[in-house]
Amino acid sequence: MNARVLLLVLCQFVVSRCHLNEEYYFGQFPAGFVWGAGTSATQTEGAWRTQGRGPSVWDTYSRAPGHTRGGATPDVSADGYNHYIEDIELLKSLGVSSYHLSLSWSRLYPEGAGTLNQDGVKYYTELLQALRDAHIEPYVTLYYLDLPEALERTGGWLNEDTVENFTAYAEQCFNLFGSNVTYWITMHDPHTVAWRGYGEASAPPGKWEPGTNPYIAARHLILAHARALSVYKNMNESLSGGQIGISLSTDVFEPEDPTHSGDLLSAERARQFHIGWFANPIFHGQYPDVMTSQIEAKSNQMGKPSRLPDIRAALQSIPNSGETDFLVVTYTSSYHVTHEERPNIEASYEDDQDIRRTEKWSEDGVRNALKWLNGKYNVTVHVTGSVATNNATLKDAHGIHYFKWHIDQVLKAINLDSCNITGYVARPLLDGFQWSEGYHTKGGLFSVDFSDPARPRTPRASSRHFSQIVGDNGILPGYRGLGGVASGIVAYEDDTEIYFDDFPEDFVWAAATSAYQIEGAWNEDGKGESIWDRLVHTPGNVYNNDTGDVACDSYNKYKEDVKLLKNLHVTDYRFSIAWTRLVPTGRIADGVSAAGINYYHRLIDELIDNGIRPMVTLYHWDLPQVLEDSGGWLNESIVDDFVDYANLTFFQYGNKVPFWITFNEPPIISILGYGEGAFAPKKRDLTQNPYIVARHLILAHAKTFHLYNNTYRASQSGIIGITVNYGWSEPRDPLDMADIHAAERSIEFYGGIYGHPIYVDGDFPPVVKQQVAMKNRAANWTSSPRLPPFSEEEKALVKGTYDFLGLNFYTANIAYNNVQNVSDPPNIYNDQDNGAYQDPSWLGSGSDWLKVTPFGLRKMLNWFKYHYNNVPVYITENGVSDRNGTLYDEHRVRFLRHYINEVLKAIKLDKCNVKGYTAWSLMDNFEWLAGYREMFGIHHVNFSDPDRPRTPKSSAKWYTGLIDDNAYRPGYSRPGGRGTAVKTVDDFYYSTFPEDFIWAAASSSFQIEGAFDADGRGESIWDNFARVDNNHTGRIACDSYHKYQDDVNLLKNMGVSHYRFSIAWSRIFPDGTLRSKNQGGINYYHRLIDALLVAGIKPMVTLYHWDLPQALQDLGGWTNASIITNFRDYADVCFEEYVGKVDYWITFNEPWVFTVLGLGTGDLAPGHRNIGYEPYLGAHNVLLAHAEAYHLFGNKYRAQNPEVQVGITLNIDWAEPKDPLNPAHIEASEWAVHMYLGWFANPIYGNGDYPDVMKRRIAAVSAAQGLNQSRLPAFTEDQKAFINGTSDFFGLNHYTTQYVSKQNESLAGESAPNYFLDRGVDTEFDPQWIKSGSSWLRVVPWGLRKILNWIKNKYGDVPILITENGVSDRSGVLDDQHRIHFYRYYINEVMKAIHLDKVNVRSYTAWSIMDNFEWARGYTERFGLHYVDFDDPNLTRVPKASAAFYRHVIQDNGFKKGALTDPNRRPLPHEDDFLYGHFPEGFAWGAFSSAQQTEGGGNLHGRGDSLWDVFTTTEDGPMSYQHYMADVQSLKDIGAKVYYLSLSWPRILPNGDSGNINREGIKFYHKLLMAVTEAGIQPIVTLHHWDVPSAFSNGWLSEEIVEAFGNYSRICFKEFGGKVKMWIPLNDPNKMALLGYEQGDHAPGIRGEGYTAAHNMLKAHASVYRIYQREFHHSQGGKVGLAVRSAWYIPKTSRDPGDWFGQALSFAYKSDWMADPVFLDGNYPAVMRQEVHLRSKYRNMTSRLPVLTTEEQKMIKGSADFLGISYYTAHQVERVTNYPPTAAPSIADDVSVKMSADNSWPSTNLDWLRVYPKGIRQILRRARERYGNIPIYVTGNGVSDAPGTTDDKLRASYIAHHTNEILKAIKLDNVDVRGYVVYSLLDGFEWRDGYNVSFGLFAINKTDPARARVPKLSSKYYSDIIKNNGFVSPPMSTTEAPVRTTVIYRNCPTSHGTNMVFSPIIVLFVLFFSSAL
Repeated sequence: MNARVLLLVLCQFVVSRCHLNEEYYFGQFPAGFVWGAGTSATQTEGAWRTQGRGPSVWDTYSRAPGHTRGGATPDVSADGYNHYIEDIELLKSLGVSSYHLSLSWSRLYPEGAGTLNQDGVKYYTELLQALRDAHIEPYVTLYYLDLPEALERTGGWLNEDTVENFTAYAEQCFNLFGSNVTYWITMHDPHTVAWRGYGEASAPPGKWEPGTNPYIAARHLILAHARALSVYKNMNESLSGGQIGISLSTDVFEPEDPTHSGDLLSAERARQFHIGWFANPIFHGQYPDVMTSQIEAKSNQMGKPSRLPDIRAALQSIPNSGETDFLVVTYTSSYHVTHEERPNIEASYEDDQDIRRTEKWSEDGVRNALKWLNGKYNVTVHVTGSVATNNATLKDAHGIHYFKWHIDQVLKAINLDSCNITGYVARPLLDGFQWSEGYHTKGGLFSVDFSDPARPRTPRASSRHFSQIVGDNGILPGYRGLGGVASGIVAYEDDTEIYFDDFPEDFVWAAATSAYQIEGAWNEDGKGESIWDRLVHTPGNVYNNDTGDVACDSYNKYKEDVKLLKNLHVTDYRFSIAWTRLVPTGRIADGVSAAGINYYHRLIDELIDNGIRPMVTLYHWDLPQVLEDSGGWLNESIVDDFVDYANLTFFQYGNKVPFWITFNEPPIISILGYGEGAFAPKKRDLTQNPYIVARHLILAHAKTFHLYNNTYRASQSGIIGITVNYGWSEPRDPLDMADIHAAERSIEFYGGIYGHPIYVDGDFPPVVKQQVAMKNRAANWTSSPRLPPFSEEEKALVKGTYDFLGLNFYTANIAYNNVQNVSDPPNIYNDQDNGAYQDPSWLGSGSDWLKVTPFGLRKMLNWFKYHYNNVPVYITENGVSDRNGTLYDEHRVRFLRHYINEVLKAIKLDKCNVKGYTAWSLMDNFEWLAGYREMFGIHHVNFSDPDRPRTPKSSAKWYTGLIDDNAYRPGYSRPGGRGTAVKTVDDFYYSTFPEDFIWAAASSSFQIEGAFDADGRGESIWDNFARVDNNHTGRIACDSYHKYQDDVNLLKNMGVSHYRFSIAWSRIFPDGTLRSKNQGGINYYHRLIDALLVAGIKPMVTLYHWDLPQALQDLGGWTNASIITNFRDYADVCFEEYVGKVDYWITFNEPWVFTVLGLGTGDLAPGHRNIGYEPYLGAHNVLLAHAEAYHLFGNKYRAQNPEVQVGITLNIDWAEPKDPLNPAHIEASEWAVHMYLGWFANPIYGNGDYPDVMKRRIAAVSAAQGLNQSRLPAFTEDQKAFINGTSDFFGLNHYTTQYVSKQNESLAGESAPNYFLDRGVDTEFDPQWIKSGSSWLRVVPWGLRKILNWIKNKYGDVPILITENGVSDRSGVLDDQHRIHFYRYYINEVMKAIHLDKVNVRSYTAWSIMDNFEWARGYTERFGLHYVDFDDPNLTRVPKASAAFYRHVIQDNGFKKGALTDPNRRPLPHEDDFLYGHFPEGFAWGAFSSAQQTEGGGNLHGRGDSLWDVFTTTEDGPMSYQHYMADVQSLKDIGAKVYYLSLSWPRILPNGDSGNINREGIKFYHKLLMAVTEAGIQPIVTLHHWDVPSAFSNGWLSEEIVEAFGNYSRICFKEFGGKVKMWIPLNDPNKMALLGYEQGDHAPGIRGEGYTAAHNMLKAHASVYRIYQREFHHSQGGKVGLAVRSAWYIPKTSRDPGDWFGQALSFAYKSDWMADPVFLDGNYPAVMRQEVHLRSKYRNMTSRLPVLTTEEQKMIKGSADFLGISYYTAHQVERVTNYPPTAAPSIADDVSVKMSADNSWPSTNLDWLRVYPKGIRQILRRARERYGNIPIYVTGNGVSDAPGTTDDKLRASYIAHHTNEILKAIKLDNVDVRGYVVYSLLDGFEWRDGYNVSFGLFAINKTDPARARVPKLSSKYYSDIIKNNGFVSPPMSTTEAPVRTTVIYRNCPTSHGTNMVFSPIIVLFVLFFSSAL
């Protein structure tokens, strides 16, 4: 895998894993972990001829043409030889403790041995000493791929003398440099040397001999390492303590299928053949066993001894050879491997391994490799990380991504897997010579400018990132770096994505206000004047001259405020004390106000009485005016005044207040109050004032802290801190260090001025001091210090004066470096050298300064963690403003949702120490200069009302819900269908359902069966129910009793997996009891169930769907408890009869309906009207009957049928609170659902009893009605236990939603008993909701999602089966778009519930399969997916459009963008217009010929017969065997770029096998291919176009043909691979299988064996692909593709799902038959497998479709580099209903479609070929959607006409319009079409049509012995398209090409006197269609 591919993959990993926090590991490396960087001599030193250095193999190799990109050499490279001191400074900047460098062997020994070069010795001595002086440990590699050229001339590593030379060289190095080197590495990457250098010749010395040389070279390299090691270990004591190791490079190898033993073994074999090749001998003394045995076996098969030379004895003879101290490992690429037997034609290291590998990185691949290494070798490991790319810039985000991933892999391996890894090396340190890539790719931590002779080095962004990791000794979570730059992968970084988790249990939830903003009473009870009183009373200062004189009047209404807080459920209330209310003048000596003191006592006591902790701010900007008159915060005396004031508050309230804040937002005080002069006290001086005020505020805070700490803490146990407002500053370019520093300055100059002294060191931030000093110098400032310093005593006083940090956070900005000239005088803004702005795309608010930036809060919290030692943080303000004060403040809900979620992320994911959150503000208030215009409150205050009423907004309700959950829960987690973080509420959601999701349709027995008295059926309560519209009955209904097979076919066509139907109790037990058991009825359901199973549809059976036997009703029905036993008997018989066939049983359908409407209102049978009593009694018995049936199954049947599930189906309308802000309406919603759904659900899924609210309500109402006991029956304890848990799933029927509100509380008790009054709720519809055909049904999709969430919230993770959902109409319209709308949006809500809300929904069932008897509405309301004509005696079923839509949803298993179900799907652009434009550069235009069709020549020159020669007599036709040069000239004439031709198998192998090669045939193809290539035309060669050698009499049915075809391909690749770079093994094999082996119309004329033939062709194709990949690709570099043929198939009736099913089957048996296995999963199309299996099973046969084994699937999957598609025409398809199968087994029977053509499509002289250009675009789009954006070539496209036609306007038009559709596919649909091949170049033999039709661009003059090629008109116009590479736009905008692609085309309008220039294509259109008219 090259660096660019590696980089792309790694970046994809990083992006894809940003949300997968559990997969990314944060932590630190062990103490003493060695961080380093590395380079090598060849790559960076340069100075190749300097001071005696000799040439290395790389010097020689790089000078040979073609060996390096651009002919680059390492002559100068980065010139490290002269810049090593500079490079050491780079190392120091990184913070690394080690440097991995290599010595140049040829610099020390120019000849590799002999004379030592003293200049080289001097250079390395100085370099190593300089490293030592810099405290950087050198890790020195002796040999890094750069063997001296002099040694290579004597054989290099193939000569064992080199081992001795290396040993001597190593010993000399140890002696020369040992005093400065503790860690030695003998060599780097011997695998590359042995294999690439001496095996495949892709690296120096470039020797090719892949079978033996690599093993010899490797042996010598290993021995060289061992001898150097031995020398080192035995040297004198002066080197004791040193270590010596080796550096190995390898790839990561993972099993393709981790569950497959063969793949596991293959991965192990690959590892051993790569790293084990060297590591095993080094650490274990011998090659890996698997390597030894493999090579020996491979060698023996070739009649030779093992090619792997022995090494054990040699190593054993070397002392200490097994004592390597450490291993440096580099993982370069990654592969997924599987077993593949490799050939033994030519010995090769690659073939010895018997693996097939695919380039692919696994997320944990490096970690897994390190675990493997750790398990195999007990050695200390250092890991190298390296990545290079060809577009490296200084802002190398790719390098950062790489380190995030790669270093994390190492961290996991150490901390999670206990691997012995002690160091990490980033390589290369700087750009250099990248081997064969030269200087094209770069990967240095530091960039080198190779165009500058000085070779300047510049740090890349990745160097800073790596340095950060080094400094932290690990990867710390969150945003670790300056400017919020992360070390690792930050999970959930998108601030719009909600993270679901819990807050800490003790998390503080609060709301906040401040005294001046809410209290009012500005001069009451002795309160003094504050600076804000003074400001607001001066007109013009505040918007609208508003004041805080009254504000919210909280001085008098504090109890109402506390009530608001209590309703919010907050734990704390943050408020401020007005200094002037306690101390009117600000000075204690002037007196205090008892009234003020008492006010706060009252407020605090009220809070405590309501369980709310007070959180008190001492100062929130309202300074006493008296103090301001004395200088305010500019006068240092104020510090003591503040401490005195604080002392008073501690004394008065300290025993009640646990939480104190000294100051709120001091930057506002200092900058806005005293700098800009905008806020009180309106003093303007930005030069000094902000700094002076800051100092005084800090000192006041510190002294107050010490006062509390020393005097009060012990007795009061409170905490104290300061609240500082910070805004996050995001670097404009996070890869630009200047912008990063600017962002840091921005933060430090604002909040940091206060935070740094308190939380760090007692002093202002260093950058603030530096910047101010710099600006002072620039301005020659000599006055008093602008930034007054802290004395050492003051620093000590300030430092650490906190228990927490209070954070007020609202917004962020973008900062950038903007060095400014000093202002005169300098000011705080100019001091910063920053620029800042807010992104205009950020959402705004009611305040100009506040943009919605949730991400900033998380980053800010991380900033505190890493700058302030993870100080405890309380967020003391956060909120958003508006200017309309709306109660429905969804914008504020959104703000809070996302900001608080960022807090949760910071806590849980980033480990920030956040303790609490405070919403600003509790209510709308006086918003400073904005007055009352800007409102932040979560409660509305009506300031125009003197009473200042407060009203909760939506945000208050939302905040309460979050507090109650103390967590973010997915979905609607709160009562009333509310939720804290509901995703995708209004948007359509694209996704898929779980793979095993159940798709069903439903009906019920009485509604469809009819046959009311057939076969012994008894009467049910519905048979004579009189209250049905139009006196309709169900006596016939849909007659499904007789037409069930029709119903099954409807279901089959829709593609459902299940059918939900009910059994008629009265058909099984005519009188309802066991004694009347009716075998006729039992047999009917056996027939129905069996028919379903034959069609592959599973039954889902309901036992009771409202049709109670009349005989039981006569005994009281459900109000008589004896019915429980009868139901149990009935269920028993059903279970016994059908349990082996039915997996899902539903006891009852919608008991609420048949109890309330049947026994209560009388609207349904049996028509009782006793709404106050009978529903409760009936429901009671239903629940007991259900429990009996459930336990019956469990006790009697479950042991033998453990997979079978039994449950109940309940119905519910969602109850939406009419006013979501009204708590009563929320409660009404809960009551409504509990007393509807919960009535039945709670006993089963809850606690065995009715819901508490239901029991309480009915008992209370009954008592109010004067009854002695509740009308709701009570369960005994035994019954509760018996009922509880009696369901394996929750069956849910849902249709609609209602608004609910509370009824008058007394209404129910004052009225007669009535279930609906018992509920206590009123219901209504929203008039805007879409209506249906039923008065009770409105279309409200979101209600389904809400009820699904409600079930989950109440009953846990119970599996939910949606067993009914649908909509009615009264028209029965076939184009039922209203129903499509219903299904689309209801099903989409289900998908949201599953994926976004984590609701366990397992199925969806559409109601209903067809129009039916709709109970009391008879046949007036229709719910069906299929129309039933009830006036037709045949009761014909006709699909509606919704049936096709439902099929599409099922086939997609959800909703995909652009799919037919997508509501946002748009028509294809330019669908009916001609598109002008050009094809991509290099587009491959060509033509096609095949050997059988054009070559002729019979058996000339040794050609054998093909099966076509036997099948029919053919003429010689074009005789291309003799006249191939004429063909080449024809290609040149049209300007073809490619020629798609076939080779004749029998011409090359006359007998079909490789034992008889016809050299004349090979010679012919060499000549042909040479002529083609010399003409500048690229050949695309198919090995086989239907001409099987006749020796295989059964053709592709022959057992030996696959192997024979592989041998044939091998010969072709070997002979022609130098000229051919695109191969197609078989042309259109799908067509060949159908015509030749199934229908028998083509040779060899066999019928009924299409599956077998295709099976062999598919395996042959894959086998040939694998042969090419392993034997030829590395040397030839070609591609092998798959070519298939397909028409475009259009459902004849678009609303008929059967025709869509027919389309799917048609594609499955055409292109998909071969393409699916190759490009998808290695297996045949699923629909093909299913259909053949079912139809074979019905005939008691095993599947007639051959099975592909696991190994075959692995071989086939991915066995093509491109897809070829041939397209000619389109067909309309109509599904033929044939279930159960009746015809003889055949592919035609399996497909069962009838094909036709639209009469509007132009015809040709072939019945099957109609002109439909649009089809080719659709085919191409389909291929992209199905297989991804793979390269595609159109390998066949053409039209026929009569032989001899040369004026072929039809063909010219056909080509033009089809290629134009291809242009649309490329340009508009982004299909990667690479070429177009017209069929065909010449008129020739057209298979079964012989020479009766012609497809060629050139006609053949058969009367001419030379067979002259006569160009047709089409050839000229095709040539024009090729020449223009597309379609040139006409010169006038009014001139258009044809706009229709069928029959009628628009001519080009012109006017007299205008000279028009037309392209030849346009002229052709005019000529052709004028003549046609």
